[in-house]
Amino acid sequence: MSKMRDAMRSQPDELARLLADPAPAEAAAERLAGRRLLLIGIGTSWHAAHHGVWTLRDARVDAEAAHAAELA
Repeated sequence: MSKMRDAMRSQPDELARLLADPAPAEAAAERLAGRRLLLIGIGTSWHAAHHGVWTLRDARVDAEAAHAAELA
């Protein structure tokens, strides 16, 4: 079995573990309150930046995504 396959198979359990305890995410949102964040990516990281923005906005954090090639 490969490490990639192991990592993929562990994702449902890891997600359940993360969602079971909102305290770390709430603490992070509190530390980010009042700040404006810019998440930058290209390729799959661009996709991840968009998801990060959606998640941060749900936590009432001011966030935007930018494509790395546009900023270069």
